[in-house]
Amino acid sequence: MAGSLDIQEAPGEETLGILSLLFEGSTKKRVLSPEMSGEEAPASSIQPSKPAVRKIRVLLVDDHVMVRQGLRTMLDTYPDIKLVGEAANGEEAVRRVEQRRPEVVVMDINMPGINGIEATKQIKLRYPDTVIIGISVNAAKDNQEAMIRAGAVQLLTKEAAIEDLHDAILLAVKTREMTR
Repeated sequence: MAGSLDIQEAPGEETLGILSLLFEGSTKKRVLSPEMSGEEAPASSIQPSKPAVRKIRVLLVDDHVMVRQGLRTMLDTYPDIKLVGEAANGEEAVRRVEQRRPEVVVMDINMPGINGIEATKQIKLRYPDTVIIGISVNAAKDNQEAMIRAGAVQLLTKEAAIEDLHDAILLAVKTREMTR
């Protein structure tokens, strides 16, 4: 038997799973969908798929909805990034990391309740392989040092994040993989 499983998910939406199977000796491919339509396509019409791009699972954490929307819109343009959720404060960030297990968390510092520095400490204590990239309006030396001590790989200004975040994510994940 050969086939594929495609899982499509987005924050706030239902998860959709599509299982495609090609049975040995069959000239037809059956696609099992939520509708269980049973439609069949000749195997000869099935095109080989491109090699899957490895997607880095990212969680966005910021108390400002517009900042999250801007970062989401920008990151959605990259085929190697998969946004797995968002959080509006530190407590929610810790819960989302436990639920979604992102590889990378983009973490604001200044948030109500548990701030980004404390949330970073808690996440790194429980999930040491999670990469955390801090973002802040105030990326002064004291904030940079506090985020690094908490376990973040770096702190970007929110302005720089629009241009530099994708490269920072790729570099951080590559560095983590090389040090394993």
